[in-house]
Amino acid sequence: MLQGVCSADSHHSANAMLLGPDGWLYWSRGIFNIAAMETPTKTVRSGESGVHRFNPRTFEMEFHFPIGPNPHGDVFDQWGYQFANDGTSGTGSYVNIGKGIGNKQWFKMRVRPVAATGILSSSLFPEENQGNFLICNCIGFLGVLQHKVKYNGADITCEEVEPIVVSSDPNFRPSDVEVGGDGALYVADWQNAIIGHMQHNMRDPNRDDQHGRIYRVTAEGKDALAPSKLRGKPIPEVLAAFMSKENGTRYRARIELSGRKADEVVSSLNAWSKTLDPANPIHAQALLEGLWVLEEHRRPDLAWIAKTFQASEPRVRAAAIRSLGHWSGRVDAWGTLLLAAAKDESPLVRAEAVKAAVEFDGYDAIEAIFEASVRPTDPELDTVIRYAKQRAKIDQGLQDAIASKKQLSEAAMEYALKNASPDSLLKLPQSEKIYLAILDRSNASTGALRQALQGLSQMRKESSVPVVLKLVNDRDQAGQTEALKGLRELLLEQPVGEIRKYRGALQNLATKAKQADTRQLGFAAWATAEGNGDAPFATASASKQGLGDLLKAIPEIADQEVKKNLFQSARALMFELPGSLGAEPSSSGILQPGIQVDYFYPAPDNVAAETLAAIKPNEGGVVPQIVMNVPQRKQADDFALRFTGNVIIPQAGKYTFFVASDDGSRIYLDEKLLVDNDRLQGMTERSGTVELSAGPHKLMVTYFDNGGGDGLSVAWSGPGIQKQPIPTDRLTVGGSGQTLHDLAIRAVISIPGNEKEKFADLTKLVKSDHQRTTAVQALRTLPDSSWDPKELPSLVDNLVGYLSSIPAKLRTSGPATDTVELVKSLSSRLPADLAKAVSDRLGNLDVRTIAIGTVVERMIYDKERIVLEAGKPVEFRFANTDNMPHNFVIVQPGSLEEVGLSSDAGAQEPDARERNFVPKSDKILLASKLIGPGESQAISFDVPTEPGMYPYVCTYPGHWRRMFGVLVVVSSIEQYNNDPEAYLASNPLEIRDELLKSIGRNTEWKIEDLTGELAGLKQGRSYEVGKSLFAAASCVGCHKLGGEGKEFGPDLSKLDEKKMTADSILKSLLMPSAEIEDKYRARIFQMDSDAIITGMVVEESDKEIKVMVDPLAKGDPTVLDKEEIVGQKVSSVSTMPQGLLNKLTKEEILDLMAYVLARGDKKHPAFQGHEHGDHNHGDH
Repeated sequence: MLQGVCSADSHHSANAMLLGPDGWLYWSRGIFNIAAMETPTKTVRSGESGVHRFNPRTFEMEFHFPIGPNPHGDVFDQWGYQFANDGTSGTGSYVNIGKGIGNKQWFKMRVRPVAATGILSSSLFPEENQGNFLICNCIGFLGVLQHKVKYNGADITCEEVEPIVVSSDPNFRPSDVEVGGDGALYVADWQNAIIGHMQHNMRDPNRDDQHGRIYRVTAEGKDALAPSKLRGKPIPEVLAAFMSKENGTRYRARIELSGRKADEVVSSLNAWSKTLDPANPIHAQALLEGLWVLEEHRRPDLAWIAKTFQASEPRVRAAAIRSLGHWSGRVDAWGTLLLAAAKDESPLVRAEAVKAAVEFDGYDAIEAIFEASVRPTDPELDTVIRYAKQRAKIDQGLQDAIASKKQLSEAAMEYALKNASPDSLLKLPQSEKIYLAILDRSNASTGALRQALQGLSQMRKESSVPVVLKLVNDRDQAGQTEALKGLRELLLEQPVGEIRKYRGALQNLATKAKQADTRQLGFAAWATAEGNGDAPFATASASKQGLGDLLKAIPEIADQEVKKNLFQSARALMFELPGSLGAEPSSSGILQPGIQVDYFYPAPDNVAAETLAAIKPNEGGVVPQIVMNVPQRKQADDFALRFTGNVIIPQAGKYTFFVASDDGSRIYLDEKLLVDNDRLQGMTERSGTVELSAGPHKLMVTYFDNGGGDGLSVAWSGPGIQKQPIPTDRLTVGGSGQTLHDLAIRAVISIPGNEKEKFADLTKLVKSDHQRTTAVQALRTLPDSSWDPKELPSLVDNLVGYLSSIPAKLRTSGPATDTVELVKSLSSRLPADLAKAVSDRLGNLDVRTIAIGTVVERMIYDKERIVLEAGKPVEFRFANTDNMPHNFVIVQPGSLEEVGLSSDAGAQEPDARERNFVPKSDKILLASKLIGPGESQAISFDVPTEPGMYPYVCTYPGHWRRMFGVLVVVSSIEQYNNDPEAYLASNPLEIRDELLKSIGRNTEWKIEDLTGELAGLKQGRSYEVGKSLFAAASCVGCHKLGGEGKEFGPDLSKLDEKKMTADSILKSLLMPSAEIEDKYRARIFQMDSDAIITGMVVEESDKEIKVMVDPLAKGDPTVLDKEEIVGQKVSSVSTMPQGLLNKLTKEEILDLMAYVLARGDKKHPAFQGHEHGDHNHGDH
């Protein structure tokens, strides 16, 4: 029946095998196996861990649901809902969609590993046990756990209740659980000590096969049921078993009917169905079982679905619609039933309607998705609708319908109001609802907003101001602040005389609105209406919140005279607050790079700020960035992390923060929740957008992992910043965030005029060490005409003294570099001797910043030589613009080859990637992260005190022979710069690494440079040099020759004779992109996360593409989900790097070519007559 599941596989090959309600055979397989299964139409190859399925009638085969690494346990409940479990991690999921798409965990994992799962369905057990989910756990906790299944809207979860069986026998290994025909629960006990499969073969004779047991479990006081004897019985008698309360009896009845003749089964079913009333719950379940029999026999019957859909039990109705989706293309007139399901009162039914709609073509299918989308949803329904929108492309369909002026249904119109673009909405017949929808959009253009406001005002026959104010109030009450920016523009551009009529409403907005953005808008509009800021300022001064709102509103006021009127009031707040409000903390503490992380174990139920504040962390410390793998974390599962510090905003504007996590996470900004992603789930990303002023803002990110899969990724985007991880130099700890004094400084700077007063005030703040960071930023914005010459010397001296107090490694932080730039500007106005003294002082304090990058498609650094002074601090800013990952590692002189070979040898170690492919060695002085294309990292480094030639190298597997450079450490950089040759002559530095001798040798060889030398390939070449260069030039990373290397590219020992010529080989080496065979071409993929991934496709299926990003790396290929690919194209650039021969001499190139042309044969005539010294090979 099925081939490709091999008995030689050690374990996890095919377990949890069961027949699904749809007639497909389901089984699970683990990550260690790769299967190749031939079907009548194709060979299905799978390396996936998870649930697979096979159709025993059509022999179709497909991957169904990812879970792993070693899945054990797969069950269907009485309504056809499927739940899959992983053995290793002990986690499980509701299989909500299938089709190879994963889902979040459906229960809180407490124990592992799990050998099997089951559903308890038996009249021998009390009602509270019916339908409970069972878990067999075989290490640690030894027993069968029980979970109560819960239906939450469209979602299904379960919670642990009292276990069924628990044992203290250390060898009790519950490995399977089934309900027998007598109603008893049978538990298989392997009853063995566990012997690791990594140490002992599955056929090891030491494995015990004598002690297995089976336990029978029942509730007390219950008599055994009479097992149903169904084999060979008449069909009507088998159908009667569908009235049974036991899932197992009905399941076995379906299996029995699967072997009968389809025509006889269908005839009996039709006659039997006439006796069934869907209003009767038992009959409704029987109708569902009959529907599944029809599915298994491949006999579509729309009337049977319609009758089953009449059931009062929503889970029966949902199951009927699931079958409808399975019969797409085989039934007609399905639209009415699908639309009815999309409008059903039950979220479970609506979710199945959405999934079924994806399977059908035509407007009714899209209409069903519209109907479900405009009704109340929950997280699970949202997930299903997102899946449907992507698969059915309904947004594009809606846009096309609007453009073609198609009449939209009520549901389609409601969907359009929520989802269509403002421009598309303006193409529809105009109405109040359409205008309100446009005014609700944060992405609407100013023109569209004006048009909508004008239309709405005309319809309501009133002024625009009260219309806008009502909209603002409505958004404020609903917490919908995204649309406020557009409404703010509309309100503040109205005639002042018209705004003035509503001063009372504006005052209420400024003082009573729920959202800070709304109150700030209220203050800006109120001050504009008053013509001065006196009344708003007096009201705001009653509270710190009021003052904060007003100060943030001042830059938004368009009327410059109103702003000027507020200058003196805001100026006073730079120094002190009204006496009744109390003092604000100083914000001048040194901001240390990094972020505080606290580790909690076990994880609480959620990671709200208040939840974590109430418990004590197990460990804590400062780390450079927000990632899950921090040194403080000690457990792989059931832990929580809290990151707290500041994020430095480079310029004012709108910023979006993203967090993707498995399981839950949150982002707080300035002590307010911005992103709530806090739930049990697979890797899911959510985001929040907020307007921020420049400078530090308090940041908190919280995260928890419940078990199984895990992951945490935090990113941002903003003015001039594409979506990317928050750079390490933008995260700080220390300081107290923004105070009212800081806000006052920013407000004052936004007010035109009074530049000399601003300079005097800011100088006073700096000298008193108050609000230093913000004051320095503000001083940098003032024109030099405002500078007071008398203050400059003492101000500069203060600033340089501040820099002296900062530890060297912190002098590249934002506040420190701002201070350095301000000192340089101010000292330009000092007398020459003072300016020179300041420059010398800065030079002694300066932390040199060195940019080191990569060269696209060359696999080299953009600098191969860096000269530094011994003992000085520096900061490397490493940026990767190449298409493959790289790192930056500095090693001890003489250890380059040792470290490089170690990196290759350790590439397959389990923790290699976690170590960024940096080998474990005491010869390593500095190591960056492994950074991908477009990423960067700042790394502080204290230059060694001992002068020398220190190699730096990329230790990503296979890169070290080509991607390296030298750090020249000298005792005096000034003396070196004056005359490098003379300095090195009197202070010689030994090169202790052979590869470094090629530094500076960089010949851009052209074909014409070598064509005349090709005749010299016939004899007298060096076999040993050619072979060593085949490795040194990284040829072995992609090509096989002489029994060495990898077959990523063409096997050179088998190369076609037409290409095995000197001219062809030379052209391939010098111009690798000139001619590329199609099967070796790289492809460039644009992902929906904005990532660009380039590499060779090594495997492709219906759902994913496996890409080898770097041919020299020995790791696994990168797996791309096709649903996440936005676009792709074939690359015109070879994966073979350009410039492979640049560091070789002419003789070395000829030896390498001879080795290739000889196909690695030492006895080839090209190597005859060679003796060392016959020709000059240069440095080999």
